[in-house]
Amino acid sequence: MSLRLGSLAIKMLLMLYMGKYLGLYDLGTYGLIAAVVALSIPIFGMRLEYRISREIVGLAPDELVIKLRDEFAFYISNYILLIIGALLWVLLFSPEIGMKIIGFTILLCVLEGISTVACTNLIALSRPIISNVVFFFRSSIWVIPAIALGLYDPSFRTVETIITLWAGGVSLSIITVAYIWRTLPWRLALSTPFDKNHLYSNVKKTLPIWFGEMSIVASVYIDRFVVEHFLGREYVGIISFYGAFIIAISSLLASGIFAFAYPKMIAMHKGEQFKELSSLTKNITIQASVFTAILAIIIGAVIPVLGDFMDRPEFRQYAPVLWLMLFATWIKLTTASLQHLSYARHQDWAIWGGNFLMLTLIAVLNIVMIPIFGFIGVGYSAVIAAIALSIWRVYCMLIYNNKNKGMT
Repeated sequence: MSLRLGSLAIKMLLMLYMGKYLGLYDLGTYGLIAAVVALSIPIFGMRLEYRISREIVGLAPDELVIKLRDEFAFYISNYILLIIGALLWVLLFSPEIGMKIIGFTILLCVLEGISTVACTNLIALSRPIISNVVFFFRSSIWVIPAIALGLYDPSFRTVETIITLWAGGVSLSIITVAYIWRTLPWRLALSTPFDKNHLYSNVKKTLPIWFGEMSIVASVYIDRFVVEHFLGREYVGIISFYGAFIIAISSLLASGIFAFAYPKMIAMHKGEQFKELSSLTKNITIQASVFTAILAIIIGAVIPVLGDFMDRPEFRQYAPVLWLMLFATWIKLTTASLQHLSYARHQDWAIWGGNFLMLTLIAVLNIVMIPIFGFIGVGYSAVIAAIALSIWRVYCMLIYNNKNKGMT
């Protein structure tokens, strides 16, 4: 918990540093790179680790290395396709982007994807603390030298410096995992043939999960690409700065409320404790609503003031966009308990459907509203999509209740 919250705090410090010392264009570039990397993890991994992490629990070392080999080979083959596709796209359609930025972005996609899979596997192998240490290396430890260098010498206040050290931090996390697993019988993995049928079966079964995961991640970042197209990179910098605090609220609630509540919800549903489950859902709904409201009010008041402190009048000028984004976050997190309730009730279709609905609405609304209303269209889109998602969650709950009267 401390490592996770520490990582979040350090990332917030990075955003404040970039907000003050980097131009909005560079901040926007970082925001787009971060969005591409975040999207690449579920897209090219296809959530294969979702099934593999269950299969490796309790395996003997000689069986474990075979599973790990197959998993990482699958990921690396997908990333080879990413590298080829990205290079061809830049050379044929977007040569103005620059090979240096594309190269760093591809490298980060590959390294982040491999490190993410390794962290998931470590948890499955009952090494959660080590997994969080690896996550800390990947997400945060590199931020400290990045800020220190920038404060020491203004020439280091560039997005290139930040992404270089980012790549170094992720590389350190992978080296740490390799050291931990150094005693496994890897030579056996080299002499054992691949079980293609089993791998294909796992990929096929993870498709719905993959689809849902892609949708929820894309819905968080899709507005940056639409803003880039219609308004320009500087506006992406503003929305990336705002978005960092929005993501922070969601992360805090995920680790501070929902992470403790949803295992209880699953246990109550299995134990047919339906009244207790209903009561718990109401309680965490109230807690999430109140906690989000408090954080949203604080952030909504502080960010414009920080803009003045950092000599970024844009952060105050476009504060209404931030307030609308915070309002949308409050709506989504107030009903997030219903998504965990659907998970406990095995209503997987409700979760995937909601994620896809959110992505579709965010994409369409931004494409329509930004040209009409300008930058404030981002906020309008977020609020409308959040309301629609909340209605969907309530609808799914009512559908289940009506089908299972007397059990809810």
